[in-house]
Amino acid sequence: MNIFGCPIYIGKIKNHLKYKELFQPFIDDDRYFIRHPDWASETLTTCGCTSNEVMPWHDITQEAMDHLFTYLSAFSLRQDVEAHASPWLNKYYKGDYQELHNHTAHHVHFSSAYMLQTADDDINFCFVDKTQDFWPAIGMDRFCERLPQKYFIPEQTEGTIIIFPSNLDHYVKGNKNNTIRATISINFCLSNLSNESSYHF
Repeated sequence: MNIFGCPIYIGKIKNHLKYKELFQPFIDDDRYFIRHPDWASETLTTCGCTSNEVMPWHDITQEAMDHLFTYLSAFSLRQDVEAHASPWLNKYYKGDYQELHNHTAHHVHFSSAYMLQTADDDINFCFVDKTQDFWPAIGMDRFCERLPQKYFIPEQTEGTIIIFPSNLDHYVKGNKNNTIRATISINFCLSNLSNESSYHF
C-alpha cells in the first residue's frame, strides 16, 4: 500500500492472543511505565525505562520482523540484510493521546505500531503529510473540491501491525474509551548480515 507516495505495510500478527496474554501483567501494573519527559502527552510508556528490558520481547519481535521483511520486498533490496529491533510498550488511559511526531533518528530506518489491546471502535492512529499544507496556503481550496490527501487512517483493529518509514509523521487521537488501550512500538535498523542477534533493546 502506498500513501503520500510512500509504501507502508498493514498485516495481522498470527500469535496475537499469546502476546496479549504475555503482556497483560505488565499492562495491568503502572509501575512498569513512565511519563516520557520529551513527550507533550501524559501517555504511559516503557520507552527509555529500565523496566523495558524485563518484558517478553523475543517472540513478538521475531514475528514483527517476519512482517518487516515481507514489507521490504517493495523496496527491492540490493543485498541480504538483517534487522535489529528496539521495542517498547505504550499504555493509554481514557483521554490519553500521542502528539504529532515521527521516529527519525540515527540508524532508524523503519518503525511499526502493533495494536496489542484496543476497543472495537478504536480508530486513533493517523498518518499526516505536512507538505500538503501547501495547497490551502496558496488558496487552492477556494478553487478545488479535491486536493492531495493530507491524512490517512489505516486499518487498526486489535492484532494489526503497521510498518512504515521512520520519517513518516503520525499521531494518536485521545482514547475515548474507559478501557485501557495498549500498543507496542518497534523501531527497526537494517544492517549487513553478521553473526549478531537480530534484535536488541
